[in-house]
Amino acid sequence: MSIEIVILQIVAISCIAILLRSKKNQGWSFVAASILIIMAIGWRLKAQWTVGLVAVLWTIGIGLPIFGMAQIAKLRLQENYMQALLIANVVRILHPGDGWWNYPQTLQALALAHQGNLDGALKLLEPMQSIEDYDGRLAIATIHNLQAKWYAYLNIAETQLTKAQRFDEASSGGLYLRSLGETRQLDQLLVAVKECHLRSGKSGNIALVLLSKLYAFAFTGQTNDVKQLLNTGLNDYSSTSKRFWIATANWYGGDFEIATIEFQALKQFSSCELKSSLEWRSSQAPIRSFQLLNLESRSILQNLQRMQQEDLKYNPRNPTTIRQVPLTYAIVAVNCLIYGLPFIILYGVIRSDIVFNLHPPIALIVKGLLNIYDWGALVPDQLFDGAWWQPLTAMFLHDPSSIVHLLFNMLGLMIVGAFVESRLGTLRYAIAYFTAGIGSMILLAVLSSMTGAGTMSAIGASGAIMGMIGVMVAIYWKGWRKGDLVAKQWLRSIALIVILQTAFDAVNPNVSGVGHLGGLLIGALVGLGLVRDQE
Repeated sequence: MSIEIVILQIVAISCIAILLRSKKNQGWSFVAASILIIMAIGWRLKAQWTVGLVAVLWTIGIGLPIFGMAQIAKLRLQENYMQALLIANVVRILHPGDGWWNYPQTLQALALAHQGNLDGALKLLEPMQSIEDYDGRLAIATIHNLQAKWYAYLNIAETQLTKAQRFDEASSGGLYLRSLGETRQLDQLLVAVKECHLRSGKSGNIALVLLSKLYAFAFTGQTNDVKQLLNTGLNDYSSTSKRFWIATANWYGGDFEIATIEFQALKQFSSCELKSSLEWRSSQAPIRSFQLLNLESRSILQNLQRMQQEDLKYNPRNPTTIRQVPLTYAIVAVNCLIYGLPFIILYGVIRSDIVFNLHPPIALIVKGLLNIYDWGALVPDQLFDGAWWQPLTAMFLHDPSSIVHLLFNMLGLMIVGAFVESRLGTLRYAIAYFTAGIGSMILLAVLSSMTGAGTMSAIGASGAIMGMIGVMVAIYWKGWRKGDLVAKQWLRSIALIVILQTAFDAVNPNVSGVGHLGGLLIGALVGLGLVRDQE
């Protein structure tokens, strides 16, 4: 797989995804549509400038802004506002029409407030206030949040903001939900959280969904759920924020002494937002808030807890450790080692003539590794003449002329493979991985021989990795069948990825669409047999 093909694939998939998801962000949609049109024209004309121009436009208009926005969101959660400010100054130039132009000023105000300078922060924010634009609404929300003016913000949200602004925007919506919780309007909070989740499928605002769950759990005293959320979706929160929200959950859950001790300890920090929140909390009488919920609210809370558990089961973004997925890391290591061995031997052994001083058996092994692409790659005619090992060895070989093939396969394996292994366990994962990989190679060999292409050569872990995507389809399918809504959502996302990959394979003669599709189908069938219904 050439780097040009990889670039075009990334550009096409990301631009299509943006067009499907960014309905309200006209800047993003315009950039994505423009790049796709230019790429289509260049592809049609077979112009040499296509890949270079498209790569530059994508990097400037999509790649850098997406990376920058992700870093800003992470740094803001970590309360590292000054670094976020530097990145935001760049992002606003690239996407000035999508609500980013005045965002650096908001970050600067947050930095001042974090240092204890409330007056300086308010001086920056007050001139920006406006209900009419996103920057203005963000300024209003920030001002009220810094001063813990929950009742005042509720009045603004319920009388001046539209329903979409209350439930689709992370800033306005997040503070609206928190204000309901802080003022102990818990039934209204949970109804609002339900509405937020119902709308999230269209808005795609994952940040607001995570915030809504945090507030629902914290203000109803569900400490374990808060801890779980802060260790997964909100893991980037600063340690101070994590301590505050866990203490808040304890406060509303009945562990008043533990919460009070933690609140006292948090008073040492200078953040204006934290201080105002602690002052507000100390002015309230402790309650066990769950007892105040009506039946509808308790039902909503139970559904949120169920969805949280489903997210832990089905979200491939949840972090894993080497101990949890040892085989995935081992396969990645072996692939990288085999890729590097010929270079190591060629430049470290052969060139220094050490090989000639080795014992004959060892020298034979060394020479064999040096020529691994001659005997290890899958060649259908050789396979059917007795080279039975090739479907296995070919899985661990990648294009020696470009490291891109290896890097992208290993990156994909680290995502989908780690998820599948964490769900199935190492033994069943090994069965699925090697069955899909070897099976896709054999299928490719059979079809190649039938079509007179028995001398073609095939290498790569793509078939096995597509097989793991097939296993993911099986996992999500079984989860959907038993009523898990999160599984249904992820099944849709995987289906879109498969459709885009299949379409790209169809127009790309250098990629084995048969191997990819074969691995996917084998993985799905094996997955249906290996995935247990109770998982």
